[in-house]
Amino acid sequence: MAPTGLDAEADLRQRFMSKVQKGTECWQWVGGSDRHGYGIIWWDGKPFKAHRLAYLLANSNLPARLWVTHTCGNRSCVNPAHLTALPARTIRTRKRAVPPKSPTTRLSTAQVEDIRRRKEAGESARDLAVLFGVSERHVYHIAAGDRWRPLAPPVPPPAAPSPASPPTAHPGAGGSLQLHAP
Repeated sequence: MAPTGLDAEADLRQRFMSKVQKGTECWQWVGGSDRHGYGIIWWDGKPFKAHRLAYLLANSNLPARLWVTHTCGNRSCVNPAHLTALPARTIRTRKRAVPPKSPTTRLSTAQVEDIRRRKEAGESARDLAVLFGVSERHVYHIAAGDRWRPLAPPVPPPAAPSPASPPTAHPGAGGSLQLHAP
């Protein structure tokens, strides 16, 4: 028979803490993780983000429409002192001047700028990956501005459509019209 009530919470808390490695600052999640580096734990038959569960266990509730975010910038951290619940809009629009420094960060800002400069000058991604101890794919992402975005060169706004080619209307779902540029 499965535990219920307080027994179920105690069982979950014990199972959760067995997958946590406490450090002096961050508490690293050592259980399974998703492809983005967030810890995952199964709870009530469903996968649940470990940092959200850490927040819930520490605060007894998680208000609707709030997302749990890391103040330390370390996605695998489950230290409740490093977690805060904010509206999704706040998280999406928050800009950071410097990429978050976490225990998993391998490159400094200067190294990222060096990779971009060298890649633009024609050095191969393979050579840069070996030199800086990261994957070739990561070098491509850094050079393209997909990683370390605050350091990425500003992207120019899209060109306005010319008056000679007005937008065309295409039928959308439910018979509504959606405007699409040709």
